[in-house]
Amino acid sequence: MENLKLGLRANAYQFALLVFVNALVGALLGLERSVFGSYVEACFGILAEEALFYFIMAFGLAKATANYFAGLLMQLWGRKRVLLLGWALALPIPFLFAFSPAWELIVFANLLLGANQGFAWSSTVVMKIDLAGAKDRGLAMGINESAGYLSLALSAYATAAYLGPLNDLLFWGALVFVLLGLGLSAVFVRETAAYALLEQATSPPLSGEEEAASAWATFKKVSFLEASLSSVTFAGWVNNLNDGMIWGLLPILLLEHDLLPNEIGWVTALYPAVWGLGQLATGKQADKMLTKELIRRGMYMQAFAILGFAYSSDFLSFMLSSFFLGLGTALVYPSFLVAISWLSPVQKRAEYIGIFRLWRDLGYLFGALFSALLWYFFGLTACFYGISALTFFAALIVQVRMRMI
Repeated sequence: MENLKLGLRANAYQFALLVFVNALVGALLGLERSVFGSYVEACFGILAEEALFYFIMAFGLAKATANYFAGLLMQLWGRKRVLLLGWALALPIPFLFAFSPAWELIVFANLLLGANQGFAWSSTVVMKIDLAGAKDRGLAMGINESAGYLSLALSAYATAAYLGPLNDLLFWGALVFVLLGLGLSAVFVRETAAYALLEQATSPPLSGEEEAASAWATFKKVSFLEASLSSVTFAGWVNNLNDGMIWGLLPILLLEHDLLPNEIGWVTALYPAVWGLGQLATGKQADKMLTKELIRRGMYMQAFAILGFAYSSDFLSFMLSSFFLGLGTALVYPSFLVAISWLSPVQKRAEYIGIFRLWRDLGYLFGALFSALLWYFFGLTACFYGISALTFFAALIVQVRMRMI
C-alpha cells in the first residue's frame, strides 16, 4: 500500500480506463433508448408509448435494485468483481435485442440492461472516488457522469439516424460494447479497494454504533433518518423522477404543439447534451463550492424549466426550457455523489452510495407511474405542473434540512 497515491494525476491511466469503460456502459443504454418504442411497435405490434412505459418501469426497477446490491457486494467482494458481474449479465442482451421471438424476452433484456447499468456504473463510480481521494472527488464525478451520458446521447443519436435494419445494429452494436467492456474490465482494470483503505487510514474510525449497524439500519439512516443524507437521497429520487417523465412525455408534448421532426430532435437532444457537457464544469465546482448550494440551485432551476415546458408554444421557448433543465441537472448530478461521499464513512462508502443510487433510479419507475396517473386524470400539461411542483419541493427540503457541506 505504500506505493499507492490518491489523486487523478497519480492514477491517470486507471482513471482514464474507467472513464472509457463507463462510456461503454452509457453507450449500451443509448443504443436502445431512442428507437425502443418504434422498434417494438414494428416487431411486436405494441404501441410505442406503451412499450416505452414498460421499458422505463423494467429498466428503472432492475437498475435501482442492482445499485443497492452493488454497494453491499463491493464491500464483500471488492469493486472489480462487481464490475465484471455487471458486464457478464449483459452478455445475452445483443441476442435478445436482435432475435427475440416474443415481447416478454425484450422485457427480460431490459431487466438485464438495468442490472448491467446498476452493477457496472455503480462500481465505476466508487472506483473513481477511491482513486481520486477527497481533493478531486467532484471533478472525478463530473468526468465520470459526463462520459457516461455523452456516450449515451451519441449512441442514441447514431441509432436514431441509422437507416439500415435495426436488428443488425442492435446486435452488432451491443455485442461490441459488451465484449469490449468485459474484456477491458477483466484484463486491464485494477481493484481499487486498497485506495479506500489508504484514505481510511487518515479518517476517523467508525463509531461502535456505526460498526455494529445492520444493513437495514444503514438503509433507514441514508433513506429517512439522517437529515442531510435523506435530503440528498430525496432530491436524487425526484431528479430521476422528472427525467423519467421528460423521457416519456416531452416528445408527445412537442408533437401536440406541431413541432417539426427535426425540431423535436433538437429539443430532446439539447437537454441531455447540456447535462452531459455541463458536468465537466459543475463537477469541479463541487470541489470548490458547498454541495448544498449546487444541489439547491440545480433543483430550483429544474423546477422552473419543467414549468417552462408547460407554458411553451414555439421551438425557441422549448429550446430555452430544455437548456435550463440540462443545466440544472448538470449542477446536481455530480454534486449528489460528492455529498454522499462526504457524508459517509470511508469504510461504508460503497454501501451508502448504493442506497442513494437505489432511490435515485427508483425515480424512473415512480416517474412513469406518476406521469401516467396525472396524464390519465388531468391531461398531459398537468404532468409538467405536478412534476415541477415536486421538484420545487425537493429543493426546499435541501434548503431547510441539509447541512452546509
